[in-house]
Amino acid sequence: MEQANENSDAPNITMRQAIIAGLIVGVALFFSFVLFDHKEPGWSVNSRFCLTMAIVDEGRLSIDDFANIKSMQTDDVAQFRGHLYSDKAIGVSLLAIAPMVAMRGIERMAQTHFSVSTLRYWTTICVSALSAALAGFFLFLYLSQLRLTGASNRSTLWGAVTVIVGIMLGTQYFGHATLLLSYAPAAMFLAAAMLTIQIGLNSNRFSCKRAFCCGLLAGLSILCETLWGVAAVGILAVIAWQEKHRFMTITPVLLGGMLLGVMPFILYSLTIFGTLTIPYEYERNEMFRTAMTQGFMGASWPNLKVLAYLTVLPYRGIFFHSPFLLLALPGLCFLWKNKSFRALSLMIFVVSVFYLLFNSAYYMWWGGWNFSPRHLSMLPILFAAPLFAFYVKNRACGIAMSILLVPALIIHFIVVCTDPQWPDTNSFTTLEMLLSPENLQQLKWVWYGGMLRSFLNGHAQGTILGGQMTIIVLLVVWIAAKSFILLSVKNFHGICKKN
Repeated sequence: MEQANENSDAPNITMRQAIIAGLIVGVALFFSFVLFDHKEPGWSVNSRFCLTMAIVDEGRLSIDDFANIKSMQTDDVAQFRGHLYSDKAIGVSLLAIAPMVAMRGIERMAQTHFSVSTLRYWTTICVSALSAALAGFFLFLYLSQLRLTGASNRSTLWGAVTVIVGIMLGTQYFGHATLLLSYAPAAMFLAAAMLTIQIGLNSNRFSCKRAFCCGLLAGLSILCETLWGVAAVGILAVIAWQEKHRFMTITPVLLGGMLLGVMPFILYSLTIFGTLTIPYEYERNEMFRTAMTQGFMGASWPNLKVLAYLTVLPYRGIFFHSPFLLLALPGLCFLWKNKSFRALSLMIFVVSVFYLLFNSAYYMWWGGWNFSPRHLSMLPILFAAPLFAFYVKNRACGIAMSILLVPALIIHFIVVCTDPQWPDTNSFTTLEMLLSPENLQQLKWVWYGGMLRSFLNGHAQGTILGGQMTIIVLLVVWIAAKSFILLSVKNFHGICKKN
């Protein structure tokens, strides 16, 4: 029997029921993330952490006193008038201020002193792990509010759960949630914007107040990760299209909210550099500074060989590491067939193609020390709706997604247990090779040759409890989560029959 026909005459899942199930998923995600701690997170993490430390401990924006300390050493810095500054978008550093202030307060009350590693771990939990869990929660609510033709209550519920688990644990987001990086907070704000938009469209009352909130959330996602600007603008373009009869009224409100969201960075840039610019222009590392001046923000022309490495080849292939994401393509076709979702499906397609081509043209296309292409980290969030549309199409589609999700979960679990920021160069791959993609030969897949071997040898240094115990705890957490979801909806039109 087709999944989309089960309970097809049942009413839609209410927001209250979706919130309960979404909270259970969010809590399970949060407990999954806090099991991991990476003691040496690298330059990108340290650059953001140094800015937070400088603001809290010294009341300054310069990170001179922190960037060269061994436990926080970073070369991801801008140098201007004799001072060092983080070269990253500042959203994550600002979000980390509150937990850092709390930790300093605990130190004073307990008359103790936390190590840098301890401070960074708890800050990561409060910022990245919590943001990723909230992103999963908001995406769950968003999917539950998509009124897809023929989607039953049962397929809506388990489709949303499957997609969220896939995105958060079967893609690079699993690693991002365990590091003080920009992607989890950016995903949280963008997912909240998507949810706000969908609720407004469902209610047929898209007020200017709601539009301003959507713009603000989109702007905050850009504040956390500048490269997400195209995705954020794309999301807002869907509103402008759906509300085209009010285009001249709604567009200034959307842009005003976005401007307010990015205002902290504008003030940051003006305070330090005296002009609106990106810190990359003042990179201390000469190679970074020179490369960023080439083309558009370091991007020249798309490279098909690089595109293959970013998508389907093992080295950095997002669809190789997370094969279930391939199902977003037929999912987009299903969305397109529904007139209500044509603007959304077109936006997802155009924005995704842009990011794929831009990343293939970027000078550091592989993303530095990483496992998956971090510059494509917004794609799983954009793919949520088409993946959900594929799942609820029929039972065969749901089974296909569940099967393809299994290798993604295994791959990314091993990644997070070892090191999601694996070195990009080794005896087989040099920096010169990566910077000259036209001369690239077959690149080694670091998961099989390094991460899996390290994990099987008992080196799960990224975990708090060890590899085997972490597997057990994760199984318990998610079995409990499914049980709680079943209990929460057991009286709702037989939604949990056969489960």
